[in-house]
Amino acid sequence: MFFSRQAGTRLVHRGEILVPDFQVGDFTIDDEWHDLDLSSILPANAFAFIVAGSFDVDSGAEYIQIRPKGFTGSYTKFKSRSLVINAQHDFHGTIFCNNNQIVEYQISIATWATLYFCIRGWWI
Repeated sequence: MFFSRQAGTRLVHRGEILVPDFQVGDFTIDDEWHDLDLSSILPANAFAFIVAGSFDVDSGAEYIQIRPKGFTGSYTKFKSRSLVINAQHDFHGTIFCNNNQIVEYQISIATWATLYFCIRGWWI
C-alpha cells in the first residue's frame, strides 16, 4: 500500500490548470521576504499545498523561496535554485500555510525571463 489515509486529512486535487496562478510580474523581486495571500485559491481549512512552477533566469545560483508566514527556520522553507544560465528550471514542492492561507516568498535579484507557479492541490 502506498497511501494510508489518516482520519480527517485528505488531499484535494485542484484539477486541470490552464494558466499560472502567479507570474513574474506578480512578485516583488528584491531579495526580501514578502507576503503572498493564497486565500482566493486555498480553502480556509487547508494547512498545506502543492506548488508546481518553472523559471528561466539570466544568471546562476538565483532562487525562489517560499515559507509559511512567520516561520524563519532554514528547514521550514521551500527553495528552488537555478543551476544553469538561460535554461528552464521546473520545480514542485509541498508548503505549509497558516490559518489565513498566507505564505512568504523571497526572490533573488536577477533578470527573470520567466517565473510562474500554480497551486496544484492542498491538504485539508
